[in-house]
Amino acid sequence: MHQQTLDWTDIFLHQDHLYRQNSLHCVNLAQGFKEPVIYYQRNKDPKQIQAVKKAVTDIRTTIGFPIGLWAGDELLRYGNPTQGSELCTAVEMMYSLENMLAITGDVQWADHIERIAYNALPTQAKEDYSARQYYQQVNQIKVTRDSRNFVTPHEDTDILFGELSGYPCCTSNMHQGWPKLTQNLWYASADNGVAALVYAPSKVEAQVGNGVTVSIQEETAYPFEENVRFKVSFTGKKVKKAFFPMHLRIPAWCTNAIVRINGNPLAIDTPAGEIVRINREWQQGDEMTLELPMEVDVTYWYDGAAVVERGPLVYALKMNEKWEKKIDERKDSGHFGEMYHEVTSDSPWNYCFRWDGLKKEKLSENFIVEKDPSVAEYPWTLENAPVRIKTNANRLLSWSEYKGSAGPIPYFTQANEPLGEDEIIELIPYGCTTLRITEFPIR
Repeated sequence: MHQQTLDWTDIFLHQDHLYRQNSLHCVNLAQGFKEPVIYYQRNKDPKQIQAVKKAVTDIRTTIGFPIGLWAGDELLRYGNPTQGSELCTAVEMMYSLENMLAITGDVQWADHIERIAYNALPTQAKEDYSARQYYQQVNQIKVTRDSRNFVTPHEDTDILFGELSGYPCCTSNMHQGWPKLTQNLWYASADNGVAALVYAPSKVEAQVGNGVTVSIQEETAYPFEENVRFKVSFTGKKVKKAFFPMHLRIPAWCTNAIVRINGNPLAIDTPAGEIVRINREWQQGDEMTLELPMEVDVTYWYDGAAVVERGPLVYALKMNEKWEKKIDERKDSGHFGEMYHEVTSDSPWNYCFRWDGLKKEKLSENFIVEKDPSVAEYPWTLENAPVRIKTNANRLLSWSEYKGSAGPIPYFTQANEPLGEDEIIELIPYGCTTLRITEFPIR
């Protein structure tokens, strides 16, 4: 298979595909991403691992988006936040990363999985999966039948929510996202223990130690909540305890993680971006809590645009959203589906941040986090967003719509552009939005 496919290792290490527009198909890149790591199991050459790590680094400064994906509509584009990102890319890249995590145990790939799953994936389908979106935009101000600046347009249906809109492949492909994520929450470890490497509410039964069956219930509202709780029990009637290790991932974004057992903190190091091992005799009913403090951070993306992050989540401008279900009356509508949804807004979107509010030492003061006391069963909607960030911003009066999208603009600095009055805007998790500004210009 390695001989018959593209040489992805050479593409990532020595070729310039990730530095050129229109060089690769967006979904092919996601599918091919795992190939060097899968082949590494056979040839043991460290260059296979080096290749995918170099690719991630290159993507970050060329075609990359803050949601863990890249601009590709359908061919690769530089990471302008109004370019498209295909739903198939999201689920295929998650699948590649899940394979890579299982083979390497590298925390980097678990962090990357969560970035896609908890940002890009939920926003691209309706909560009941009755409709999905072919391309999503990181800055997406309306979902309509306008023609947009995509390299591969499908008439005017690319970003509509529908059964087949854009192109039918995503309808077949979207269902692998959540189930395969669930399959990769827990792993067996080589030391006869278990490893929790991706966090979500779940339950696992596994053989540990000397063949004892343990049941671990993971309770959490992560990625919105900062605590992940694990409850240990044994299924055998006579088994009340067992000695085995549990491995926990500490995300790269978390610098002060704490592990508690039955309320008592453990005196162990919890370095960011690594896996900690708790090797002990576990008793029936033991409870372990992993505390992952989340702090607001600002990162910089296309043309220096500012992006607000907190933990594994990217935050975006909350806009009023008006959904309208429509019937496609065109004679050839069968290819795109006969029904679709448009989403529009009457709220302003053309905001920018001021440089002085983005200083590292002022982030906790300028970005105020508000949390709901509980999280809805399905939180990925505008109404159910359980976390909000309030901050100051200004309308950038010259920033206007172009071809159904936020118009082209220098993001890095708007020193001479007229501004509106100071306003308090509300940011919510990207995955809860349909319309949004995520990458903000800076003044």
